[in-house]
Amino acid sequence: MSENAGNPPSENPILSAYNGWASTKPFVTRSVTLVIISTSLLSMFINIGDALNNNLRYTIYGLEIYRLITACLWCSGILNLIFAVLAFNQMAPRLEHSSGSAGLLALMLCLDLCSNALFLIFSLLLKMMGDRIAEFKSSQGFWNILMPLIVIE
Repeated sequence: MSENAGNPPSENPILSAYNGWASTKPFVTRSVTLVIISTSLLSMFINIGDALNNNLRYTIYGLEIYRLITACLWCSGILNLIFAVLAFNQMAPRLEHSSGSAGLLALMLCLDLCSNALFLIFSLLLKMMGDRIAEFKSSQGFWNILMPLIVIE
């Protein structure tokens, strides 16, 4: 017979680690981290890059304006994901405590829209100057938001 017979099951170590992490992170930091991890892990099995990337062909010509926001919601590789999550989880709680959850979310949205709009403007300029490949290049990844946040902090 097992030694644990009659004893309640021990606590799930994964759940206790998640609860310990989640209790130390503010809402926006925790939510953004979970979205990035989820979509990045999903992208390893399904090609979601074509649905989320920001490029001239889809965003401007196809009028898929949502790509200005969704381009930052995933990381293209496992090392990219690890370093982005580590950097974001060190910096974002301090920013969220100082500016509030709504302030951090508004800042991130503004940085995302500005960086993706500048990318599209730059791509249009390249295309007008004769670079035919410019309309197929895409802006993607969480680093579009993370690098300006590092500078702001």
